[in-house]
Order: sequence, then structure tokens, then C-alpha cells
Amino acid sequence: MAAAVWALTTPVALAPAIGAPEPLPWWDYAGVVLVALAGFLLTPISVVASRLSEKIGNRALRVLLLCAAVLLVGLLNAAFDVALYEKIRVTFDPEAPGIMFMGDNGELIRPPYIYLLMHALVYLIWIHAGVMALVTMNRLNWRMRRLELNKSEALAAAKQARLETIRLQLSPHFLFNSLNAISSLVLTNRNAEAERMVNRLSDFLRASLGASQEERVTLTEELRAVGAYLDIESQRFDGRLKAEIVCADTLREAIVPTFLLQPLAEQAVEHAMSPPVRPVVVRISVVAEKDDMIKLSVETRSEGEEPAGPPRPELSQARSRLKAVYGEAAAVQNTSNRNEYGAAARLPLSRPPGAEGRRGE
Repeated sequence: MAAAVWALTTPVALAPAIGAPEPLPWWDYAGVVLVALAGFLLTPISVVASRLSEKIGNRALRVLLLCAAVLLVGLLNAAFDVALYEKIRVTFDPEAPGIMFMGDNGELIRPPYIYLLMHALVYLIWIHAGVMALVTMNRLNWRMRRLELNKSEALAAAKQARLETIRLQLSPHFLFNSLNAISSLVLTNRNAEAERMVNRLSDFLRASLGASQEERVTLTEELRAVGAYLDIESQRFDGRLKAEIVCADTLREAIVPTFLLQPLAEQAVEHAMSPPVRPVVVRISVVAEKDDMIKLSVETRSEGEEPAGPPRPELSQARSRLKAVYGEAAAVQNTSNRNEYGAAARLPLSRPPGAEGRRGE
């Protein structure tokens, strides 16, 4: 960046000489190029000053430090300019008069050193001020990007922590009840049913533990996990609980948050099987809606004796899952009636890359 500034400044500095009626000697052009090179080599001072200013809390002191750095590099560059010009003139063209002023008596006199220094400083300090401004802006932009990156990483870590916490909030009694049911089946010599239940429990736990590394999965995986859970509960209640899962094949590749349905299905089972003597159907359905949204519903339909009171779905887990992934673009609501449990989540329809092409084949 600093090299580009000095590369553009050099032709500008040479323009008056190029347009002069009489061409200047070659060493004059070479001096301008060397002064520009010296200015570029002084850029690290500006970079160091810009970095030091970031550690100063007072804005006035920061500005003072930057101005002092610009003045310093400007003076150094101007001093090099004056010394170089004299050295080149004496070496390559000692007869050249150099910069001369006409005195009061009409005689040509050499200007004092301080004048030559200030003359060079006038135009060089503006170049260094521009370089300092670009360096500071670049540093500020880099810090902003780094803060945004750190913020994004922190939000991602917090989101993953929330997802892990929510996943671990699954009913702690489920595993105990399942193992207890398997033990009862073995004791009553219902070994085939016990083996099936062990297999379904294995499927469910595999899905649960595997989901810890994923934020979202396909609907096929999500429905497989909740299907394994409902199958386990069906065996635990000796078939009085039946599960219906309805999802169009075109939606099975849709991406949803992991373990979104399981807490809802668990609540449906808990409500529907109180008391646990009546047949119950837990129905899970997935339908597409307008505006590229999908609706996932969990409902119960029971026969016989009604439950003690109206269902009261606890939707905080589902809301946390949806908010962690979609923000305000998704929602979950209670769709229960007077006796039957119901909850529905509405979220954006998204598919893995390439799924649209395969769906249209």
C-alpha cells in the first residue's frame, strides 16, 4: 500500500521537471526517485506509531502521537532530500549552481539550510500524512474484521454449547425405563421382543450420540431417531402406543435441527399414556407450506378413558433449538385441544447442496 502511494507520487513530483522549457539533468530525476524510495523505507515508523496509538486510550494523545510520527518521518525524508541533492550535484555536475536566491544587491546567493529543509518538508509531509492515514485505516479495518471474526466464533461456540445443553436435557428416566422394560421382557422369556427393543435402543442412542457433533441433520435421520424412540415406548407399553410418521419423500432430504422432534414426542407419550391403559396413536407429520417453509407436527389421538386434564406442552426446549439455528425465522406453537396433545414447529425449508437437482430428476 505504501509502495503504491510512493509509486504514484514519483510521477507527480517529476511532472514540473518534465514540462520545463529546458530539460533537467538526469541526476535530478534520479534524486526524486531516491527520495521517494527513502520515503517508502521510512514507512515502518508510521506503522509502529499506528500500532502504539491503539494502546492509548485518550483520543487526543493518539492524534498527537500520529502527528508527531508524521512530522518525524517528514523531517527525516526532507533532510535526506536536501543532503542527497547537494551530494549528487557536487558529484555529477559541480558547475551547476543549484538552488539560488537573488539577494538585495542583485547577487545570487545560496538559501540557508533551514529554508531548503522546510521547502522539502512542505510537500513530503503531506505524502507521509496520507501514508499514515492509509496505514491507520488499514489497521482499524483489520481490527474490525478480527473483532467480527472473534464475535462470530464466540457466537458459534455459545450456540454449540446451547445445543449440547439442550440435547442433554432429554428425559433422564428414558434410559432407565427402557432398560427396566428389557429386563422384564427377558424375565418373562420374551426374548425376541427384548432383542428388538435392544436394537431400537441402540439405534436411538447411536442417533443421540452422533448428533452431538452436528447442528442439523436430514429429516430422514431425524425421523429415524424419533421413530426408534416411539418404537421403544410402544414395546414398553405392550403395543398400546402406536406411531404414525407421515412425510413426503420430496421432504426427507430437508435439513432440520437435531433432536427437534424427540422432546415433543416424549411429551406426547407422557400425556397420552396417563393413564397407561388406553390405546394411543402418536402421529408425526411433515408438510410443506408456502414461502419455502415446512411444518413439523406432533399430535396424539387416543381412545377410551380421557386423561386427567388438558395437555400443557413444554416448548422451551424446541424454541431454544429453533432460535439457536434460525433466530426469529422459525417458531413452535401449542396446537393442543381440550384433551389431546399437539405441538407444531414451522421453520425454513433448506436442503443439502445438490438435493434440488436430484429431486427434479
